Amino acid sequence: MKFDKKDWINITIYLLALIIIAAVLMGKNHLFASTVDWGSQHYAFPEYFRSLFYETKDIFPDFAMNIGNGQNIYNFAYYGLLSPVVLISYLFPFIRMVTFIQLTSFITTFISVTLFYKWLRNNGHSKTVCFTGGFIFMCAVPLLFHAHRHIMFVNYMPYLILGLIGVDKLFKESKRILLVLSVFLMIMTSFYYSISGIITLGIYFIYKYLKNNKKINTKIFLKSLLNFAIPIFIGILMASIIILPTFHVILSGRSDTTVTIKLAELLIPKINIYYILYDSYGVGLTSIIIIALINLLKSKRENFFLGLVLSLVVLFPIFNYILNATMYIDSKILIPQLPLYVLTIVIFIEELQKNKVKLKIIIPIFALVSLLAFDKNDNLYIYFLIDVTIVIITLLIHNKMKKDIYLILPILIISMGICVGINKYDKLIEKEVFYGPDYYEQKDAIKKLTEQDLDFYRISNTKDLVTNTNNTYANIKYKFSTLYSSTYNINYNKFYYDIINNPIKSRNRVITSSTRNILSLMLMNNKYYVGGNVKLLGYDLIDSKNKIYKNENVLPLAYASKNIMSESEFYELTEVKRGEALLKSIIVKDKSNNKFESKVVKFDLKSTETKYRNAKLTKEKDYYLIEAENGARIDISLEEKLENKILFIRFKVLESQSCSIGDTEININGINNKLTCKSWKYHNGNYNFEYAIPYDNISVLNIILKEGTYKIKDIETYILDYNDIKNVQTDIYPFIIDMKKTKGDNIVGSIDVKEDGYFVASIPYDKGFSAKIDGKNIDIEKINTSFIGFPINKGNHEIEITYSSPLKNAALIVSFIGFGLFTAMIIIDKKKK
Repeated sequence: MKFDKKDWINITIYLLALIIIAAVLMGKNHLFASTVDWGSQHYAFPEYFRSLFYETKDIFPDFAMNIGNGQNIYNFAYYGLLSPVVLISYLFPFIRMVTFIQLTSFITTFISVTLFYKWLRNNGHSKTVCFTGGFIFMCAVPLLFHAHRHIMFVNYMPYLILGLIGVDKLFKESKRILLVLSVFLMIMTSFYYSISGIITLGIYFIYKYLKNNKKINTKIFLKSLLNFAIPIFIGILMASIIILPTFHVILSGRSDTTVTIKLAELLIPKINIYYILYDSYGVGLTSIIIIALINLLKSKRENFFLGLVLSLVVLFPIFNYILNATMYIDSKILIPQLPLYVLTIVIFIEELQKNKVKLKIIIPIFALVSLLAFDKNDNLYIYFLIDVTIVIITLLIHNKMKKDIYLILPILIISMGICVGINKYDKLIEKEVFYGPDYYEQKDAIKKLTEQDLDFYRISNTKDLVTNTNNTYANIKYKFSTLYSSTYNINYNKFYYDIINNPIKSRNRVITSSTRNILSLMLMNNKYYVGGNVKLLGYDLIDSKNKIYKNENVLPLAYASKNIMSESEFYELTEVKRGEALLKSIIVKDKSNNKFESKVVKFDLKSTETKYRNAKLTKEKDYYLIEAENGARIDISLEEKLENKILFIRFKVLESQSCSIGDTEININGINNKLTCKSWKYHNGNYNFEYAIPYDNISVLNIILKEGTYKIKDIETYILDYNDIKNVQTDIYPFIIDMKKTKGDNIVGSIDVKEDGYFVASIPYDKGFSAKIDGKNIDIEKINTSFIGFPINKGNHEIEITYSSPLKNAALIVSFIGFGLFTAMIIIDKKKK
C-alpha cells in the first residue's frame, strides 16, 4: 500500500505530536534521558563499545578491560553490543554518544509508529481507523517512556513490526526475506525481548492463517507453519553471534531474584489489569483495551483466537512467568505484544463503525470487569473510573450520532493524557549533568591524567552514580573497578562484597559501587581516587580543583610473590583480617608457605559524649533497637582519637523493613550501607553491614540513619595501622605491562621473579582466559579466591594473557551458516512467481 497525501499528513501529525510530548517532558533544562539507569548503562556502554572499536578496530571484541576490573564483553550485550543502531554510531565519531542515543531513541519511536500505521494500511483498514490505531500505539505508555529510560525494552519495535509485515508478505506473496531480517535485527537489538517478539509473530501467523482459511486442513497448516518457522530459524541462526556467547554469560552471570512463587499462584486465574493498563512496565493502554478484548472473545475464529491468547496472559500468571524465563512475574515482557493489543482496538473500532458491536451486552460486562479488576486503593483508581466513564459515554454517543468524531476524539485525548501523565513521573537528567562545565572539567582532568601517567592503573571515581558507574568518558585509557550490569562476573561480585567486604550502598547488589575501603583500592590497582571530599589514608591530593588523589603504594595490575597461603588457611581467618591477608599473600587452592601474621586488633569503642537527633536507642535482650525519624543522626565522640588508623565497624541487621516504610540505610562518616526492603525482587541480602573508615584523624563517628526501625546486634570494632600495609609493594615482583602490545583482548608484558611462587592479576577469573609464559601455554587457575593466576618459576619471563569469549567461535560458525542459508533463500524466493 503506497502512501498518498492523506497518509503523509497523518504521519506528519504523529511526528509533531511526538515532538510536542518530548518537549513537554524535557522542558528547558532536561535531556530525553531518565535518571534511572540511562546515564550509567544505556549511554555509558554504547560509548565504551564505540571507543573500544576505535582503539582495536575489532567489530566483535571479547574483553572489556576498562570496566569492572576486566569482564567478558558479552556481559554487556544487553546494552547494544552488536545493535545495528549502536554500530551505526561508529560512523559518526563527531556526534557525542549522549546526543546520539537521545536522537536515535526518538527516531526509533517515530519509525515504530510509522511502520505500525503502514502495517494497518497494508491490511486494508481505512485511513481514519489506521490513524486512530497508530495514535493509540504511539501513546501507549511504555513506547515513549522507555525511549528515555530502559531503551532495550522498546528499541526492537521497528523490527518487530517489520516482522508482522513480513508475515503478511508470507501469506500474500510467499516471500520470506523480510521475516528473516526482522527476526535477525530484533535479536541483535534486544535479544531478551526478541523471544517475546518471536512469540508475537507466531500468534499473528496463526491469526492470519485462521483469517485466510475458513476450513482447517492439518496437512496444509503444518506445511504453512513450516514455511513460517524456516525463516524464523534462519534469522536465529544468523544472530547466533550474539545469542550463544550471551547465553553463556546469562547462565554464569545473571543475578538471582529473591521472589518466591508457588505453583498454585501461577495456575490460579487472576485479572492482572496492570499488565495492560497505564503501567510503563506493561502494555500501558487505556481502558478501551478491556472492552476491545471482551468484544473479540464474543467473536469467532481468528478474532476469538486473538482475544483469547491476549486475555490468557492477563488472566494466568504462568504465561508471564514463562516469558520472563521463570525468574519472576513482570509485565514488562508483554511490551512486544503491544501491536497485537492495539490491533484488537482497531478491530473493535471498525466493528463499531459497521454496527457489529452489541453495546447492550458489552458495556455491562465492561463495567463489571473494570470494577472487579482494578484495585480500589490504587492511586490511579479515580482516573481509571474517569477513563471508563468517558469510554462508556463515548460509545453511547457514537451509537446514537453515528459520527466517527464522537468516537475517535475522546479516545485520542484520553490516550494522549495518560501518555503524558505517566511519562511525567520519570525524573529526567538535567542538561548540566552531561553538557555542563563540571562534566567537561572531569573528562578533561581524567584525559590529562591518563596522558601524563602512561602506566597501567585504575581510577576510583566517587562522582554521581547516574553518570559514572560505567562511564569511560570516551577515554580508552581510563580503567576502573566499578560496574553496573544485569549480567556480570559472579566471581568478582562475590569477592567485592563477601571477601574484601566493601559496603553495599545500592538497592541492587549487581551494582559494584565505588568504595573508600583502602584495602580494596590498594589490592585492585586503584592508583588514583577522584571526587572524594575527604582525604583517604595513603592518597595525596594532586589536583584540588577536580579533587584527584594519588597513591603510589597500590599493588600493580599483576605481580608474583613467594608468600603463598592456602584457601583453607585463608577462610580460617576472621573476615576482618582477610583483606590484609590478600595484600600480603597470594591465596591458592592447596599450597602454602604461610608466614602471615595479622596486624588487625580489636578496638574498644569508648565515647566521651553521644548526641541523638530524631533517634532513640534502646538495649533489648540480645540486640539494639533504633527508632529513627526523618533526619535521624547519632554523633559519637571518641575517647581516643585514631591517627593513621583504619577503623573497621561490623554489625548484623536482623531484618528488612516493609517496602511501605522503605530500605534500611546507615551512613557512618560518609560510608553508606543499605538493606533493601522485604518484597524488592532484587533484594540485596545485605544483613552484614561492613565499614572500613580510612581517614587520618577519626575523633567523631557521625551516624546518619534513614527513617525507620532498626534491629542490630553483634557490633564489632577493629583497627589496623596504615603503616602495616603501606609497603606491600616491597615484597612482590611487579609485572611490567607492554602498553603498546596490550590492547583489546590481549595483555602482554614481562616480569623478573627472584624466587619461585605464584603470579596473580586483579582480573576476575573466567573460563575464557589462556596464558603463555615465554611462548609456552600454562593453565589459568583461580587465585585470591576470584582472580586469574598461575604458578611461576624464578627468572625473567615474557607473559601473554588472552581472553576469548566462550562459545564465540562456535557462534561465528553458526552465524556464517545462517547467512549462507539466508543467501540461498533469497535466490529461491527471487525465482518464485
